[in-house]
Amino acid sequence: MGRPKSAPEHQVAAAERKRVQDIERTRERTRRGADIGEIPPVQNPDSRRQAEASFEFFAVTYFPHSTGQWPMSPDHQRGNTRCQDAADNGGRSIEALPRGSGKTTRSEVFAIWCGLTGRRSFVAVFGSESTKAQMSIDSIKMELTENDLLYEDFPEVCHPVRALEGKPQRCSGQTYNGESTHIEWTADTIVLPKIPGSKASGAIVSCHGLMASSRGLRYKRADGVQARPDLVILDDIQTDESAASAVQIAKRLAIIKKNILKLGGHGKTLAVVCNATVIARDDVIDQLLADPAWQGVRVKAVLAWSKRHDDLWMGDYKRIRQTYDKEIDGDQLRAWREATEFYRANQAAMDEGCEVYWEHCYDRDQELSAVQHFYNALIDDGPEVFASEYQQEPIADESRTDAVRPADLVSHAINVPRFVVPAGCSTLTAFVDVQEACLYWAICAWGSQLRGHVVAYGTYPDQHRGYFALREVEKTLRLAARNAPLADAMHMGLEEVAREILDREFQSEDSDAVHRVALLLVDANWAQTADVTRDFARRSTHGTRLLPSHGRYVGASRRTMSDAKPEPGERVGAHWRTSTIKKQRHILFDTNYWKSLIAGRMKLGSADPMAFTFHAGKHEMLFDHIASEYPTRTENKSTGRTVDEWQLIPGRDNHWLDCLVGSAVAASVAGVSAVGAEAPKAPPRKIITREEMAARRAALLDKMGR
Repeated sequence: MGRPKSAPEHQVAAAERKRVQDIERTRERTRRGADIGEIPPVQNPDSRRQAEASFEFFAVTYFPHSTGQWPMSPDHQRGNTRCQDAADNGGRSIEALPRGSGKTTRSEVFAIWCGLTGRRSFVAVFGSESTKAQMSIDSIKMELTENDLLYEDFPEVCHPVRALEGKPQRCSGQTYNGESTHIEWTADTIVLPKIPGSKASGAIVSCHGLMASSRGLRYKRADGVQARPDLVILDDIQTDESAASAVQIAKRLAIIKKNILKLGGHGKTLAVVCNATVIARDDVIDQLLADPAWQGVRVKAVLAWSKRHDDLWMGDYKRIRQTYDKEIDGDQLRAWREATEFYRANQAAMDEGCEVYWEHCYDRDQELSAVQHFYNALIDDGPEVFASEYQQEPIADESRTDAVRPADLVSHAINVPRFVVPAGCSTLTAFVDVQEACLYWAICAWGSQLRGHVVAYGTYPDQHRGYFALREVEKTLRLAARNAPLADAMHMGLEEVAREILDREFQSEDSDAVHRVALLLVDANWAQTADVTRDFARRSTHGTRLLPSHGRYVGASRRTMSDAKPEPGERVGAHWRTSTIKKQRHILFDTNYWKSLIAGRMKLGSADPMAFTFHAGKHEMLFDHIASEYPTRTENKSTGRTVDEWQLIPGRDNHWLDCLVGSAVAASVAGVSAVGAEAPKAPPRKIITREEMAARRAALLDKMGR
């Protein structure tokens, strides 16, 4: 066969031209598919002009179901003016508002307004936590996508956003008249489309949790310019837990001052706006309001109380509202309705002299006025909550002055490594606090007079985080046990912790001596897992070195642990006793007494020989657990017995405090005595002679007729 003939040159050229044309047609179809087409005209030019000039007009006009739902209060209007002034001129502005005042809505709408009008090119919004920040960015995205009023008057932004159809992957290919819009739509950041003539071109809005890494926050634009935030919005930047923790307060203030306020660099004055509520005295917001570097305003819900505050409101009205049978369904609503009718009949007298910040703030279905609304909040929530949540002036709780504070403990960390026993301590004990999500544990060393030292502490499973709340635990017992039933997962976790604690050898700081834990107590208070704990202890190979325990709240009205006569074989110690439950030996102890003893040791100066100390390192979370409770001194007038009764501060975790208290009880059980930890003396027993016994027996026989 001969060689195939080559195609004529003109056929080759035609084929190449067709290939190029096909490629161009494909590219054109792609361009047409990604191009947003013509942008609709502005529907209401006058409204848009007013909205660009006034933040308040923008908020009320384009967000009628949130910001403009009710007429605004004078304080809302002043707050809107402060926001606009910050956007135009920079500076630091903070406003503390009552709960339910629309702080988050204002923050989100303000971020949108600054971006759409070009007031600021990079808006960074910070919330208390990453979950709250995620909610804010999602809310802003929803408004840009779904708000028809915005779409009509700001189409150069909303039209390209809607063209994405909720698919962020389309951002990279989106064009307008053949040019890329450079729009971005990520989990925490929005970059508005670049449209010729648009004031919003390339504006950035990002949302983050305050505790996330914010140092050096920046964004590189398509033209290569490194953009830095020029407006920061702080939206409710603390939680109930963080506001009650001195360590967390200090940490958040440091982040604000060292990181957040330095985000803008030196080229332009950074605008900072904070909308928040004071939660506790000296919390983050309370301190920023007092800082002369901030323009701060406290907005009170009630500016002046009614002239009939004491008799009609806190007397008759309160009694009617709170008088109902808790066992009868719906009886509370009946009491509320009767209270409202009493107010209706006496409204003129009850309203006289009362002045509230927002007259439109009340439930139209159940209340007649804002005055009634705020009095209901005062009556239902109590004066302490009302003072902080509504008045921005938390009440100092004098009953908590004897509580341990984190500041009392910082100097108690000594230069002894973790898992090393300090000089002067020879007895080791431990405690495990059982929770559904994880196990908290602590190991303590004890010396003369119950001088205590924390050798080590932690959780199982290990969370590998420096600070977390129980509700934030992600690595749970069940997860560690591959989703086994809770009882099995807890049994497995207790096995791991007991093995780690009881099989370990501990080196002494000043000698070659090796120590082991003498006694490990395991919390068996939780009814759901008490049987698991007892069964684990009964089957444990560690024998009497491991026992279940029950902490008992022994108040001033109850008898002490030593009042009841022990059963044969049981022991009574310093406000603890042994007992047998379902054939398993237990330790019962008085939590109030032992918390008071440990708190007293922790409040001693670090140089005191009986002071409680901690191994080397940072202990912020541990210190917050220790400072999570406060005592109230209570006296039983009939017996004269006085007790410091300990209560948990709402929203706090106290699990490692329980571990240290339980370890101290274990030390007493193991034989360590201490000044202040002696068992109450039992009443002396009367000695009966043989003659008296014989006489009693004879009298009894006579009574029986024998």
